[in-house]
Amino acid sequence: MRPRFADIFQQGNRWLNWLEKQPEGAVRPVVIESVTKIMACGTTLMGYTQWCCSTPDCCHTKKVCFRCKSRSCPHCGVKAGAQWIQYLLSLVPDCPWQHIVFTLPCQYWSLVFHNRWLLAEMSRIAADVILEICHQADVEPGIFTVIHTWGRDQQWHPHIHLSTTAGGVTSGHTWKNLHFYARKVMSMWRYRITRLLSRKYPDLVMPDALAAEGSSKREWNRFLDTHYRRGWNVNVSRVMDNATHVAVYFGSYLKKPPVPMSLLEHYAGQDEIGLRYNSHRTKREEYLLMSGDEFMERFSWHVADKGFRMVRYYGFLSPAKRRLLEEVVYIITETVRKTAMQIT
Repeated sequence: MRPRFADIFQQGNRWLNWLEKQPEGAVRPVVIESVTKIMACGTTLMGYTQWCCSTPDCCHTKKVCFRCKSRSCPHCGVKAGAQWIQYLLSLVPDCPWQHIVFTLPCQYWSLVFHNRWLLAEMSRIAADVILEICHQADVEPGIFTVIHTWGRDQQWHPHIHLSTTAGGVTSGHTWKNLHFYARKVMSMWRYRITRLLSRKYPDLVMPDALAAEGSSKREWNRFLDTHYRRGWNVNVSRVMDNATHVAVYFGSYLKKPPVPMSLLEHYAGQDEIGLRYNSHRTKREEYLLMSGDEFMERFSWHVADKGFRMVRYYGFLSPAKRRLLEEVVYIITETVRKTAMQIT
């Protein structure tokens, strides 16, 4: 039986019981706030409007409860994702695009978990790699990124999804096509991340898993050098004719909450939650059975900090350069601006 998402937290006081087991200060306030909103979503606790029949002798009324609008709420997140697709399609030019996924060695994942500010740095560096390649070719591209912290099995897996125009605007206000290749992108990404982690060593909170490697700056650089010598996974897509496919992918997969209701199964009376997902490793649908505590913990990992921007724009899509987009890019790409449809 598939539950209402809030039921998973509420049944048997599962959320409160899990919360009481955690050390003081271990659960971020934004997680508590998000779960509280999710449990109240669509109920009178969020407030409501009351509609009354206009017929004088009829006393029928109906309450329409407000939604929580939390980024982590499956119901509200689906709507936000659909609305974002419409916004993106109204913004981006009609030109070729490429999609790139930037990942880290798995040995670095726990480091990002304990230093969440690195997520913003990862997005910036991914965009800087593409911007540098483009600037060498005298073009200004349009780029947007989505910061992702989960894999399909809801484990902690920080990575960056980036989409860029396959080319850009030259200084002479003409369009120049440009393709991106995995080997070059990977080497630039690897170098910049390694340099960042070396430079920021004094600011890093070392997880227990890296206690020995982070015991001194010398040991830390040795650890970084070991992984620098290995290949990193950077996946570069084929060139797509327009941004429609990219926007739909981002909206249907990336701009949704980490736990989609369509993949969850829950068995009443048992403290177990089932998750169906397509495994990258086996290329088949797999089934993961989690305890209630394990589900709570995984969910808490992926709640974004308050005010943290999961989607970021660079190049001529950045707010500072939108004038270039409107006055030059739309004209030379013959893009007809669309009005973003409002999702109700």
